[in-house]
Amino acid sequence: MPETMLDRDPIYLFLCHLEWRKHRRIAAYHELLAALDDHDPAIRKLAEDLIRRGSLYPRTREEHLKISAATMQHSGNE
Repeated sequence: MPETMLDRDPIYLFLCHLEWRKHRRIAAYHELLAALDDHDPAIRKLAEDLIRRGSLYPRTREEHLKISAATMQHSGNE
């Protein structure tokens, strides 16, 4: 997803939530995290609620390390 996107779609964020929850797709989790900094307070609240709902946190230590490594790699590319 391009970083220049100004308006996030709530349905898209919900789909990211489902992708993370069911398939553990890191890109979907990153979209939810990025939405926490959105200019729209309603989108920020939605992202926070979706992250908190349904045990979205990494299940295992290995999964946590994988997400951390991907986040560090993503941050280094900016």
